[in-house]
Amino acid sequence: MRVNRLLAAALGVALHTVARNFEIDMLALPLAGIFAVLEVIYFYINTRVPGVTVHDAVFTVSAQTAWLMLGFFASMLVYRGLFHRLRKFPGPVAARLTKFYAVWRSALQKQYHLELGIMRAKYGDVVRTGPRELTIFCAEAIAPLAACRKSTLYQIEDWRDDYLGVIETRDLEDHHRRRRPWDTALSTKSIAKYDEAIQRTVGHCLDGLCSPEKEGRAIDMTRWVSLFAWDVMGNVGFGKDFGQVSGGGAEHWAVKAMKDQSRFVAYVKPVPWVMNAASNIPYADRAVRPFRNYCSSLVDEKIRSEPDDKEIPSDIISWILREFKKKTPYAPKTRDAINADARTIAAAGADTTSNTLTYALFYLARNPSFYTRLQSELSEVFPDGPETFDYNVLSRNLSNVPMLDAIINETLRLIPAVPSGNPRVTPPEGLIIPFANKNGKTEDLFIPGDVDVYVPPYWVHRDPTIFPDPEAFIPDRWVSENHDKLATEDPVSEKREKSYTIGPKEMDAFFPFQVGQYACAGKHLAMWEMRSFLARLALGFDFGFAGPSAIDAGAAFYQGMRDTFTITLEPLWLSFKERLLDLPLTSIRPLTSIRPPHPQKNQGRQAIMADVEMDVDEPGSPQPAQAKVDDMATHSKATAVRSIEGWIIVVTNLHEEVDEETIHDTFGEYGEIKNLHLNLDRRSGYVKGYALIEYPTLAEARAAIDGAHQTKLLDQTIQVDFAFVRPPPNAGGKNNRGGAGGRVGGGRRNRSRSRSPGAGRDRDAREDKDDI
Repeated sequence: MRVNRLLAAALGVALHTVARNFEIDMLALPLAGIFAVLEVIYFYINTRVPGVTVHDAVFTVSAQTAWLMLGFFASMLVYRGLFHRLRKFPGPVAARLTKFYAVWRSALQKQYHLELGIMRAKYGDVVRTGPRELTIFCAEAIAPLAACRKSTLYQIEDWRDDYLGVIETRDLEDHHRRRRPWDTALSTKSIAKYDEAIQRTVGHCLDGLCSPEKEGRAIDMTRWVSLFAWDVMGNVGFGKDFGQVSGGGAEHWAVKAMKDQSRFVAYVKPVPWVMNAASNIPYADRAVRPFRNYCSSLVDEKIRSEPDDKEIPSDIISWILREFKKKTPYAPKTRDAINADARTIAAAGADTTSNTLTYALFYLARNPSFYTRLQSELSEVFPDGPETFDYNVLSRNLSNVPMLDAIINETLRLIPAVPSGNPRVTPPEGLIIPFANKNGKTEDLFIPGDVDVYVPPYWVHRDPTIFPDPEAFIPDRWVSENHDKLATEDPVSEKREKSYTIGPKEMDAFFPFQVGQYACAGKHLAMWEMRSFLARLALGFDFGFAGPSAIDAGAAFYQGMRDTFTITLEPLWLSFKERLLDLPLTSIRPLTSIRPPHPQKNQGRQAIMADVEMDVDEPGSPQPAQAKVDDMATHSKATAVRSIEGWIIVVTNLHEEVDEETIHDTFGEYGEIKNLHLNLDRRSGYVKGYALIEYPTLAEARAAIDGAHQTKLLDQTIQVDFAFVRPPPNAGGKNNRGGAGGRVGGGRRNRSRSRSPGAGRDRDAREDKDDI
């Protein structure tokens, strides 16, 4: 009996000796099944031995299995601790023996990226963080590792390459081929075709910030921006809006299922074989199954609806399906692989972008001066306000808006989308990395073959020898004309001045989108999306901390970031206020942020323009000599006043299908129309009830009011009156100024998304001048 046990232990040692030369991570479940079958066979053989009872057979098999496992794991621990090819690299003792040490450290607070920083402080720039794993905290390792293949962390769905998505395949040649439709679908030329959907989704998102139930109140922007990013990927990836921000913030059930999985990933990310086993055990993946099924249904829907002869695909999955239908070498080989690609489209582009945008808002709320500068730069490019935003115009003028990319880059530097990095496997012959030692001299660092290596962007981006003041949010370090100023203003606390210049060294260390052939295919889309969101937000809104975030200035949000492969964020509570912006009525382009009037409420014509911010003559200003009081009277007997631009009338109760040509045909007969504004709904493009028309003379405006009021236009009876009136005596409070600095209507000034920085300062000066 003792001999049998020793033989079982020896067999365990032999099994480990063989297994350590192969990657068996993705075969854990099949191997466990084979082992179970062999156990049953061995048990059956024992029961056929004469004189051996079932009880004896159970005891024998159990004992010998225990000795087999003892030999296997004893050999594993001794080898990893004393004889492994990484034995000379420093690191925690427990980490040398098992990756479950990383699981334990991750489970404590789900902040493994911070645990890596603690290890670095204790063990140096090269740390053994697993039995077959190194973490290198130096930028010199980025480029050499970029040429290496991915680790088993990516291959969690299936051990068969033909069933893997492009992000999961570890075969370099297969990945290179499969990237072709992705690169085409995510080129700037293709993204330009998605721009309408992107801008529409941005509009829905910003509309939600100024809705009556949300304006001025604390909004969880972590959640809101996440819903926005998922909606964008639905549109761009599948041509299908998930309808979350446009639906008022109701989270899609499939998106919720995907997010719930992140809790599981946070624990088992260090042991990918567990994720692989769980994904292949029936019902073990039931939490994420709704998301998987939904992505598969989107592919089915696209296959049914997309014509085979469509020349230019309209979304990312269509580009992939086109290659699949043509059976080209660039296509996924199976339908399962397409489904995996669909999940990548939905998830990979949403979480990473939303996390960056949310942290950008956090840093701007803490550093409002940068936001003010961004607003000022954007107002120079879009002087007519947020509704004139055009991404093509922005992209041509990025040099005039340096703060926009500077804010995005600085956020990506401080909070990269994957803080702990993406593991790569060194080639069998090993890898040599030129490495600067503590004395500043370059020496070669040899990494043995078949080793998983991480380079965490979170810590490389915070290397003080590369990025001075690495913990500080300093967008100016990315603005070349400010480098000298920064170096001059910085207090000299060292023997040499700090250099903030972003040169080749700094750019080589900056890799939020990774580098090499595995670099993020969606970089251009992410930048397009983030630029659009931040630019339109800055043009239209001011914001600050609110609710719980106002109490601690966002500390709970910042400290609560969790490393779940990408990152998971705590709520960020902000409140938003539409910018107060004085705009001349010089643009015919629709400004859809102006709110529709409510003529059904008997508030008179003063209320109609209360939300439209324009400069008008002071109530006490002299009127033109030829103007008669009767000509300036509104239907409610108030006295009209002239704006700086001219005499403006408001036309209400317009049919939703009225267009500019119809308005010109109807009102052009009364005089020269200098400017025209139709209030359009951002979602539908239809008119939202009213229009503003500017005439150069009072006589023309009066003629239009008298001639068109209570007439039919597209079968609806319209009302026409002066847009601005003189407030009645004492109605405006102090100085009879209408409670709004000389504007009619008083109350809050809500010309919302069109007010340029500095307009408030100039406005008061203009109000004291007569405009005749």
